Parts: sequence; C-alpha cells; structure tokens
Amino acid sequence: MVAMPGIMEQYLPPDLRYRADGTPRPKDFFTYGVQFLPLTAGTAQTQTVQINTDADFLLVMACAIARTDSTDAIAVNPPVTVQLESTGSGRLFSNVALDFDAFYGTAQLPGIVPYPKVLDAGAQLATRLTHLNGGGADLDIRVAYHGVKIFP
Repeated sequence: MVAMPGIMEQYLPPDLRYRADGTPRPKDFFTYGVQFLPLTAGTAQTQTVQINTDADFLLVMACAIARTDSTDAIAVNPPVTVQLESTGSGRLFSNVALDFDAFYGTAQLPGIVPYPKVLDAGAQLATRLTHLNGGGADLDIRVAYHGVKIFP
C-alpha cells in the first residue's frame, strides 16, 4: 500500500480501496504536469491534462513555479489567477478564479487538497491561468498535480 499524504487509506470509499472480489486495488504515486511556456502578459490560457486510462487518479497536492520569461528569475506572488475544471463532469474546483499562490502554494509548501479529488481514468483536468498584468512580463509557468494512481 502506498502512503497517501493528508488522508488515511481507511477513509477512502470501498470502491477505491478494493476490487469487486475484495482484493486491494494497487496504488502508486504519480504526478501530472502542465506547462504554460509562456503565459503571455494580459492573456488567459487553458491547458488540459488527460488522465491516463490505466487508473483513476486521486489528486492530493498541487504546486507550481512561475519564472519571468526574459530573465528566468522566480516570480514571487505572480499576478495570475487559476480556475480548474474536471471537463468530463463540468465541475469547477472553485466558484471563482483563485490567486495563483492561494491555490498552488510553492514547491516547498504545496497546496494540499483538503478533501482529495478523484479523477476517473480517461477524465480531463483543464487548468485556466489568467495573467492579470497586461503591461508586465510574460511568465513561464510549470504546474504539478501530485497524487495516487488507483489501478482497477
């Protein structure tokens, strides 16, 4: 069994813990990533991640890094908002676009998903970033969604 940060195995619904025959479903750590290279100043862009068809994905953490396109310096508190959507179900992860740091945290202190989100095998996760500073520098943004693959 893979240790799952932020949750305990026994709190998963039975169908995510066991197969129909009662044997445990295999699990493994996995990260899905998306890149906005660059996120142009003053624009909104959407990147979609296709969840592999071999396993459901339990999203437990998210982190991102933003660098200025011209100097490669880390952008502290980038003027960017984020909105996530599970495109298969049409469900948004928040009622409004959130500040970049409020959702993702940092590589050192990633954003913990308070109640892990299950994305079914084959689902799509759309990440929409909006650069709020029309006169600012373009940003290179790399996002990581950390979690657990739960195999059939």
